[in-house]
Amino acid sequence: MTNHFKDIKRIRTFIIIAAILALANQSLSGQASVDGIVTKISDKKITIKTRMADSIPEGSRVDLFFEISEGQHIPTGQWKISGGGDGEVFAEPVDVVGPPKVGMIAKILFPENKESEQANTQNTGTRSEVSQPENPTNPNAIFDSIKPELRGKESIEHLRGVSFPKKSAEDYLKEGDTYFYEKNYKMAFKEYKHCARKGNAECQAMIGNIYHNGLAVETDFTKARIFYEEAARQNNVMAIYNLGVIYFKGQGVKQDRAKAFELYLKSANMGFPKAQFNIGALYYNGVGIKKDNAAAVRWFKKAADQDIPKAIFVVGQAYEFGWASPKNMSKAKEYYNKAADLGDKDAIKKLKSL
Repeated sequence: MTNHFKDIKRIRTFIIIAAILALANQSLSGQASVDGIVTKISDKKITIKTRMADSIPEGSRVDLFFEISEGQHIPTGQWKISGGGDGEVFAEPVDVVGPPKVGMIAKILFPENKESEQANTQNTGTRSEVSQPENPTNPNAIFDSIKPELRGKESIEHLRGVSFPKKSAEDYLKEGDTYFYEKNYKMAFKEYKHCARKGNAECQAMIGNIYHNGLAVETDFTKARIFYEEAARQNNVMAIYNLGVIYFKGQGVKQDRAKAFELYLKSANMGFPKAQFNIGALYYNGVGIKKDNAAAVRWFKKAADQDIPKAIFVVGQAYEFGWASPKNMSKAKEYYNKAADLGDKDAIKKLKSL
């Protein structure tokens, strides 16, 4: 880093970012242009923050676009400058293709006149004073280099000097769920990450699920456990259950079936049906707890009452073979039929053999 750039760093952070966002360049028509960013929207005009605001003449053309990746833009319409000052300009619509949104990039083209030449000269002079990154057209490209020097004192939004709209954790969760059920796990992961960072337990649990099952990412039991634990601290029932799975199978941790039983039981008592089934299975097999057929059947029935097909089938077996009460073939068939209606293959096979 040059001494000159070190001096520039001492300037208020907002001015640094504003300068980067306002780097001048040349359009295809040869007109001088300057970049800005949309900070406010009203019914008849938009507000654009740009360092060259005081030098931009009224009537200057403004093109708005989303930058979807470096060098790829989605245009949303043409506007014209109708006034401004104090680092901001106002623009009115001329030919709107799509609705404007806060955070859009605005490219302002100066008219080819003396004012344009003066503004372009001022702009060129400013560019020579600042050491720029190799790719200044993407303002996000420089955040990684600036953010570490802030030592956590300022946010990206403060760096930009503008407020960007943010989706709520619930919005991210809803969109993540939509992608997840469409099996678009890559996009689901992206949405869940946003609200997981906000401390949302459901998103933390889903991030853990994605790492646990290797959906669009490499399977990573350690990361899955970390996210499950974060969600479990907020009593997320699915995360507690899945932590039980991790300890029961010894996935990335030392196998501990007693701990698995403890986690399953907590989840089961919160009403999670798969945990209720697992508790029944552990009692029946005497794994992590002393064998107890009566307790096993009680938990299998709780899961069966929530339409878990395998639990319904097992309750049928309990009645057929009299695990914890006298045999009752009529009740057994009742449960077998219900399980078969829900698609349980073992129940269908059983009914054929009776």
